[in-house]
Amino acid sequence: MARSLAFCALLVVALFGTTLAARELSLQASTGLELVQNMAYLKPITNAPESVSAAIQEPVIDATMRRKLLQSGPLVDDLSVARSFQHGIASGDPTATQVILWTRVTPVAADTRALVYFKVAADSGLNTIVTQGAVATDAGVDWTVKVDVTGLTPSTTYYYQFYSGSAKSAVGRTRTLPVGDVSKSRIAYVTCSQYPDGYFNAYRSLAGEPDIQAVLHLGDYMYEYAASAAQATKFSPPRQVQAFQTVTLEQYRARHALYKTDVDLQEAHRVHPWVIVWDDHDSTNNAWRNGAQNHKTATQGPWEARLAASVRAWYEYQPVRQVQFDLKLRIYRSFQIGNLLDLIMVDTRIIGRDRQTDDPPDPPVLNTTAGNEKFAVLFDRTRTMLGETQLEWLQAQLSDSKGRGAVWRMIGNQVLFTEMPVTIDDPDTNGYLGPVIGYSDGWDAYPETRFQVLDHIRRNAIDNVVVATGDWHGTVVSDVPFYPFQTWGRSYLGNPNQNSTFGKLGVNANFTTGLGSMATEITVTSVTSAFFGETEAARASAVKLDDTLKSLMPHLRYSNHFGHGYAITEFTKTDATHTFCFVSTILSPTYTLDCSKKLKQLSGTNHLIDA
Repeated sequence: MARSLAFCALLVVALFGTTLAARELSLQASTGLELVQNMAYLKPITNAPESVSAAIQEPVIDATMRRKLLQSGPLVDDLSVARSFQHGIASGDPTATQVILWTRVTPVAADTRALVYFKVAADSGLNTIVTQGAVATDAGVDWTVKVDVTGLTPSTTYYYQFYSGSAKSAVGRTRTLPVGDVSKSRIAYVTCSQYPDGYFNAYRSLAGEPDIQAVLHLGDYMYEYAASAAQATKFSPPRQVQAFQTVTLEQYRARHALYKTDVDLQEAHRVHPWVIVWDDHDSTNNAWRNGAQNHKTATQGPWEARLAASVRAWYEYQPVRQVQFDLKLRIYRSFQIGNLLDLIMVDTRIIGRDRQTDDPPDPPVLNTTAGNEKFAVLFDRTRTMLGETQLEWLQAQLSDSKGRGAVWRMIGNQVLFTEMPVTIDDPDTNGYLGPVIGYSDGWDAYPETRFQVLDHIRRNAIDNVVVATGDWHGTVVSDVPFYPFQTWGRSYLGNPNQNSTFGKLGVNANFTTGLGSMATEITVTSVTSAFFGETEAARASAVKLDDTLKSLMPHLRYSNHFGHGYAITEFTKTDATHTFCFVSTILSPTYTLDCSKKLKQLSGTNHLIDA
């Protein structure tokens, strides 16, 4: 072993007491107990975009020195220290042989650093220990702990627990991914969980779902906004965020920590492994790679500094595995579930996205139309949602998935992929009804990137692509043809004089049978974030919108803009069944659950039908 038996003896005395020291010392020689790397100290921000100034980056040497100092011994835990685990535990990014375990230890005033011990066992009583170790943490990572546990067995349920001082965490449950022949896999997904909007009943219900392979959080895990006056009285006790909008590292950490105190969120994290990507509110509203709608440099400082702070806090507080350091801010990654399914998680928000078409420049430019080029930019094929590197990666992932014989491909995606309708007020189009920026923050405003994805699917005959989407705060489920509102063409407008009122799907397409559909999209509703609100008037507005979308979108299969919850897709070799679960309310912790709505797609059809 790299560390002496003397150090290990000190460690086990602290953990188990002096009377057990001799017995545990002999055990340690065979188990290999040692101080392991706290992955929270791996700072991805050292590889931020070129526009990030050196002044706001943590130099690599400083991070390295901190790790060396923390991992030099002896570092002995004191069982009399009354620390606690107020922010729960979590697991994430499972593979066939690895999983990330996460927690945050709440220190006492005298702490300058803390030792956190962990166990992983084959049973819920933690009797059959598979691996164990100790991790150092301090204020440099806001007392967070992140361990990448390796050497595990595929398709296996494990249980884990953290200890520090006199405190023990709850016992968590996680599972590794299967390999080889897999007959079934259930993937749950959630999005848009705004703490002050209501109770996280969706998380509570999701915690009780059986046989979940993984929970995908598709972004907007937290929101950046400052507290409003109404938050103080809306619930008792209040579900109130801090008075500040998150801009600095300390503020992002504090907001993440607040969310992690929610008991329903804690329970969902405790019992299922999660795969998480960020969206805009994890930094700030309508973010893109060089700015955001909700960022003003004059009062909030450089965008690069705010982005650096949000990304650093996100990595510290989420059970995610950093993919690589030489590709800046990369969170796009994939997971294989045997020969059944590939999970392909993308970043449509930060790493490659150009500015939205309806967001003004910051700082504003006077006497110009810059920032309002709503239609002209659609013909600019250099505009991108993903960036060239990520687009090539996504295309390769889709091809590789087909090549290795996986039956299904699920893309974890932040914003609406399918085309949404809008009326164009332009005499040159004869009032053509079509998706010219039907949703300016979604793929509608980045048509060339969407074309490149769909064209790759078409040219390579890749079936069974399911796009799982968040962000929208409502449920929108559709087939995904090339252009549901017009004839085949690379631009949206094409020749509007050739289109009927509702347009045409394209070449050899049939909306009823799904012929011509390249994929399907399942846009899940929010955990709490509002579309119209929670009132009966909001319900009426939602029904009206749903009816309108049904009349305008021939590729739409289901729409529901009232209610909150989650979705589960169960994949088998022959079909994928999508179940939509809605909680009856978010205004009370007492609720009922309705999971009666189901849609199905048969393998090879790329078309949704009633289950």
